[in-house]
Amino acid sequence: MIGCPFVLLISQDGRGPGFKVKTLKTNHNCQDAFKNPRACTTTLAQYFKSKVQNNPQYKLKNMRQDLKDQFNLTACSSKLKRAKRMALQKLQGSFLDDYNRIEAYANEHRLSNPGSDIVINLSKDGLNKVK
Repeated sequence: MIGCPFVLLISQDGRGPGFKVKTLKTNHNCQDAFKNPRACTTTLAQYFKSKVQNNPQYKLKNMRQDLKDQFNLTACSSKLKRAKRMALQKLQGSFLDDYNRIEAYANEHRLSNPGSDIVINLSKDGLNKVK
């Protein structure tokens, strides 16, 4: 914030991977701020991906509470909606990719194990869930 004496300057370490702290002044005279514009939708989607995978009905109020508990961070509803939608789309894409690899896996198994019988049974319910 303007007028706050806190300063943190970091730079990439030229001697190897990572960063080094160049300047650190830890004094503050400003109030806590819980909004972080750098908490972008992509980052939030990545954070919530496993939680949405375990519970596709994961509610926005739970997402908001999770952010507050874990990071003391507040995010607007529209950003959380976009993050959830993005996480679900990524998960659906990964399910489709895995599903499409079944035949390739069977062919690879046939090549590496001559004489083996590979039978793939598809159910209509399984096909409907993937689409």
